Amino acid sequence: MGTFFADLRYALRNLRTNAGFTAVAVAALALGIGATAAIFTVVNGVMLAPLPYSQPDRLVRLGRKYPGGNGYSNSIPKFMVWRQNDVFDSMTLYEQGGLSMNLGAGENPPQVKASHVSKDYFRVFGAAPLFGRASTEAEDLPHGAEVAVLSYRLWQSHMGGDRQVTGHTILLNQEPYTVVGVMPKGFESNPPIDVWIPLQADPNSTNQGHYLAAAARLKPDVPVEQARAAMKVLGERFRAANPKWMDPAESVAVVPMKEAMVEDVRLALLILLGAVGFVLLISCANVANLLLARAAVRHRELAIRAAIGAGRGRMIRQLLTESVLLAAIGGVLGFALGAWGVRALLLVAPGNIPRLTDADGLHQALPLLDWRVAGFVLGISALTVILFGLFPALSISNPDLASTLKEGGRTGGGTLHKRARSFLVIAEVALSLILLTGAALLIR
Repeated sequence: MGTFFADLRYALRNLRTNAGFTAVAVAALALGIGATAAIFTVVNGVMLAPLPYSQPDRLVRLGRKYPGGNGYSNSIPKFMVWRQNDVFDSMTLYEQGGLSMNLGAGENPPQVKASHVSKDYFRVFGAAPLFGRASTEAEDLPHGAEVAVLSYRLWQSHMGGDRQVTGHTILLNQEPYTVVGVMPKGFESNPPIDVWIPLQADPNSTNQGHYLAAAARLKPDVPVEQARAAMKVLGERFRAANPKWMDPAESVAVVPMKEAMVEDVRLALLILLGAVGFVLLISCANVANLLLARAAVRHRELAIRAAIGAGRGRMIRQLLTESVLLAAIGGVLGFALGAWGVRALLLVAPGNIPRLTDADGLHQALPLLDWRVAGFVLGISALTVILFGLFPALSISNPDLASTLKEGGRTGGGTLHKRARSFLVIAEVALSLILLTGAALLIR
């Protein structure tokens, strides 16, 4: 432990003495780590973080399956056939994006997001009202009572958090609705909705328009594959009864909810993650080249240390300590830069990326520090140590004592040393060309 602290003090003194080198190396690492952390934060928030529902792995989306992909808009008649199954615990039909409605009367009433949903909507998404109830089966039939369930956010902002709000009437687009329940604070649909009202779909409807979303909750002992097989049978049943309303190549899609939500953006996010990975590699190669260039003036120092008995392992450990210190400083600054970068990304991100939009349709800040992001930043910081620290350390830790001491430290490090630096320059140029070519193809 004493040797480690001695190495650490020596590394700090060296980095402080060479402030210009330290600043350039740390800046290169911080940019690479920061860009990677920012993109990974978005990838984590959109693709990796679990959905904020009870048992999200049992949630699936239903739609139309084609050889070229899936469509998630559905008609009422198809849903009425689909719900005759024994694989789902509950199913719901709902407006996917919701609609803007005026709340209350007056000259400039506030706008709220409302969504028409069938009676089992909250059961599918594993939530129950904080108080009150959801709509009943009778209220969800045509000409049923006009009732509304409020979000916690709307209840707090416009109802003053009054628990006596149930039974009261609110106006939505000048139409009266009776409040029957309020959802808990943690429940958020995607996109966020302020008030849910019954869909009141006609079970005997012949309207084949595809304008509604459908979701279901699997029974505890039913895998997705079994549900797909069952829904394929029901799809064929619908085709037999309505041949002109189902394409010959169409089937029923049963897709895990999270997978369906990110289906359209997964490739773009993975390409961005790969691109910033190249940026990180370029940063590492840059710092490795800086270390090799700096090593050209340290050969005499290392030769003297070797002459007085320092082993190669001892010198490699000393050089790696400097690299670890650089990576640690670069990682901390990169993490801070990544936090700023996430907010910048949210300002320019398109509005169709799921799980990034708040109730006002604006981009909300993602939580930067969770175990995935923290682990990722630690991992890439450790990776940078290996990538830019080990190669120069191995290259310069075995100096030729006779020639180095004789030349008085004016050596450039020998043929191998120069080849290493040339290789790193070539690698940087190659990676940069890959990035530029990929960017040009994506723009085209």
